[in-house]
Amino acid sequence: EDTLEVGPSEEGYELDAQALKDQLVALLYSGESQNIELSPTVIEPSISEEELESSTVKISGAATSLKNSGANRSHNVELSLLKFNGMVVEDGQQVSFNKVVGARTKENGFLEAPEYAGTEVVDGIGGGACQASTTLYNAVLKAGLQIDERYSHGMTVGYAKLSLDAAVYRNTKDLVFTNNTGHTIFIFAGVKDKRAYVNIYGTPQEDIKITLESETIQDDITTGKKNYVKDTTGEHVYYTTDEPVLKSEGKKGAKSRGYRVYTRISTGEVIKRELLSTDTYAAQPDTYWKGIHEPEEEEVVE
Repeated sequence: EDTLEVGPSEEGYELDAQALKDQLVALLYSGESQNIELSPTVIEPSISEEELESSTVKISGAATSLKNSGANRSHNVELSLLKFNGMVVEDGQQVSFNKVVGARTKENGFLEAPEYAGTEVVDGIGGGACQASTTLYNAVLKAGLQIDERYSHGMTVGYAKLSLDAAVYRNTKDLVFTNNTGHTIFIFAGVKDKRAYVNIYGTPQEDIKITLESETIQDDITTGKKNYVKDTTGEHVYYTTDEPVLKSEGKKGAKSRGYRVYTRISTGEVIKRELLSTDTYAAQPDTYWKGIHEPEEEEVVE
């Protein structure tokens, strides 16, 4: 993952070009020959090496696993995160995930990969962008930044704790945050060793540590529905009258809360426990194969 290196500060010099030009013009008109001594003004660095080092400390980091992701999905996660790599966010500046990453299209380099569509998993261009936004969301939260817009997924995700995910989708769901730290921050993001990561550098809050908590309210939400997929090959179920065969098990839904906790490092005292959101995740129905061939009528012999 990226680190910031600070070089030594140096003095600069400024020369009054207009004054020098006036002297040269005067000499030309006078016809005299004379040496002109250049006397530049010394410019002190606006920020010293020590000051810059103190304002580029790693203030937060977040990572999510890509261990179970295919190549296309991992590609989409990395492509999304690299849009933020090296980003400088000034104090008061607002950042939108969708605006920075842009449209998830083939033209923009995104590939087809699994993504949620309601309570179904389908292949879509840009599948995996939500894991990038979730990783960014966790890092931004731990940096103490202001969250302006965030959405939970329709169903639970395996790469983040309940209520600590951040879904994004075209123009309907976005992750938006504002740098309200009073200082400039620097974002580094990408994929390394099958992990998506986001690190944020800036000026740390003195004696404050920020952690995230996920509270499960309910984790056994079920649905009486079933999804059916036509078995066009007849490999699993042939006739329409045959009993459907389980293709894949669904998963239970849940209800949860997410918190951001501010703790004083020196004493261990919890200063503030901020409720971030209360979310409900739908249950995913089981999916069954069903036959498409009508059974043949038996011939009646009189």
